[in-house]
Amino acid sequence: PSYFVQLESMPLTPNGKIDRKALPLPELANSPDAGYVAPRNEMEQQLANLWQTVLGREKVSIDENFFELGGHSLKAIQLVTKAQESGIPLGIHQVLQHQTIRSLSDLLSLNKVATKQDTSLLTDLTEAEQWISETFGVQAMLQFVANDEHDYLFLQIYPFRPDQVSEMTVGISSHIHSELHPHYIVPMGEEDASQWVSTEYTELEQTDEEQANSRQRPLESEEWIIKIAKMNARWNKYLLSSKVIYRFPLAPAQHYHLVHPASSGTVIRLDQYVDVERLTTAVRQLIQRHELLRSVLVCSDGIWEWEVRPTPEHISLPCVDLSVYPVQEQQQLLPSIMSNLYFEPYEQTQSLQYRITLVRLNLREHLLLLPCSHIIFDATSSVVLHNQLLEEYDHTQQSQTVKTFHYHDYVDLIRQGPQGISDQDIVEQFKLQAFDNNNSRIHARMRECNYAQSTSLIWELKLHDIQKQDVAASLSDISLQIGFQFFSRYFEQSEVPLWLTQYGRQYGARNYFGSLGEYIDHIPVLLQKEEEISYENDIQKPLDVAVNHHLNFFNLIFNEEMKSVYPQSSSILKKNFEQLPIVFNYLGEMKEDSKLLGALNRPKKEANGGGAIFFESAYTASVLKISLSLPYEEDCEEIYQIFQAATEKVLLNLTIPQ
Repeated sequence: PSYFVQLESMPLTPNGKIDRKALPLPELANSPDAGYVAPRNEMEQQLANLWQTVLGREKVSIDENFFELGGHSLKAIQLVTKAQESGIPLGIHQVLQHQTIRSLSDLLSLNKVATKQDTSLLTDLTEAEQWISETFGVQAMLQFVANDEHDYLFLQIYPFRPDQVSEMTVGISSHIHSELHPHYIVPMGEEDASQWVSTEYTELEQTDEEQANSRQRPLESEEWIIKIAKMNARWNKYLLSSKVIYRFPLAPAQHYHLVHPASSGTVIRLDQYVDVERLTTAVRQLIQRHELLRSVLVCSDGIWEWEVRPTPEHISLPCVDLSVYPVQEQQQLLPSIMSNLYFEPYEQTQSLQYRITLVRLNLREHLLLLPCSHIIFDATSSVVLHNQLLEEYDHTQQSQTVKTFHYHDYVDLIRQGPQGISDQDIVEQFKLQAFDNNNSRIHARMRECNYAQSTSLIWELKLHDIQKQDVAASLSDISLQIGFQFFSRYFEQSEVPLWLTQYGRQYGARNYFGSLGEYIDHIPVLLQKEEEISYENDIQKPLDVAVNHHLNFFNLIFNEEMKSVYPQSSSILKKNFEQLPIVFNYLGEMKEDSKLLGALNRPKKEANGGGAIFFESAYTASVLKISLSLPYEEDCEEIYQIFQAATEKVLLNLTIPQ
């Protein structure tokens, strides 16, 4: 056991059994130096300084767990941001899976060694051309061609033999640095490389044949959509052809998605020569590791469960090759193909809740498309899959310091209910009565709106407008401030009830940061203060309470067994979650896959968000981007004016000494 707690007697239920919910939580040692281990090197000292800043602690041991010290989803994002600003190449997935300074430092040291390039690889353009010429008996010329997005490398050869291209890519991979791997291998002098990768064609500049091809593009995209759908139908049938090995119940959050289905998923961009067989093996390993990738929903007597199949010995990854199209035509095809793949509804029963397709854009660029139903996938799942797929593909054997669990282990834990906290304690500590009063006023105020039409818009704040204020406020704090200022003005209320989105993957000493699934929870937070730079104190305590007491709010809302044990909190939470909840979600840095998926046209039914207001923020290198989705029709000009006033107020507050 990790801890021992001495009791005079064991608490019992009315039936004479041990009342596990009444057992007290262990108290950790109070001495600040208990178990303290100092940083061993410069990297660990840098990480310790960052942890102390983000967690607000004077001293941090290199073996203390980030999340057990009060870290949560927002603080993890802050830590990554500050680390990157300090030149430390830290990603959110690394913080989630390596939660101590020691393990993070060891990981970063391994990565540093792994990224040192083999000195035998050719890095000089002329030497690479010479090696290709001598090895394959051809004339070779490497040429960089740029468009608006990035540089493409063309290898022009003479004489050109199509059957030699595959042999060339294998040889180039083992002898030439990856930065000199060509995107295209073409006959010398026969291709206008700049036109092939251009994205600036207009219809007036096109030939009659090109204009005819452009008019036919919708038909071709439909053909690709049908082809990909057939490949995924075969994938679905093959993975479900084996006998069921076990069943387990749905997580509480998944019951929400039964009523309000939504799309999710990710895109994994591979900028390298891909061995499809190796990649297929890596995908199979992911299917083996994550049971939701081989599970289907079944309903018997009104009870929903997951039905799990074994991992097949062999799989065939659906692949499509778009490399025959110029870049401009690829950019016309992809949005149509991806919109269908990501937003086409899933069959609710007897169907996998995801699709998969590898898209080849050229010799070097590939997209692994992984659309999923939100019922099996959250934002952290994207990080998990991306990291684990590349590890499997590269055969890296890095030690995993964090134990991972199957999704059904998480479901079992959550459905047990909160630990060591009463119904009344939940109501009081989360101010649920005041939360209810404020949310009810908002619901009554907006009852007459036109819910047949939804409203979505984007508000952007340039980062230099924030940075010139010379304050230490984080972007998550500023997003909360803008959210408070916006909604307090919009609803004319001094208190704003928000459902704060958090990872929901840490409960006491157990975490699920290495697993795919829908783990997200929404924590009710009542924002009241207006003149503060930071809302950290407003959200830190409820987040700590949720983690330490295994408190999952979706469980209190959707798990019928909780009604008798937590009648007051369950009733208030369920009522408020059903009447126009305001969901706040800080996503951190906007990654490349997010930009690609964000550019797709989401169906209006999905954009409506199941009757909720969504306030999401993310940042790029230059802007803080806030997305607002309202499930009813609203005057966009009025919304922009309120955003402007809210932003000006926040920026003014940042300049006032606290």
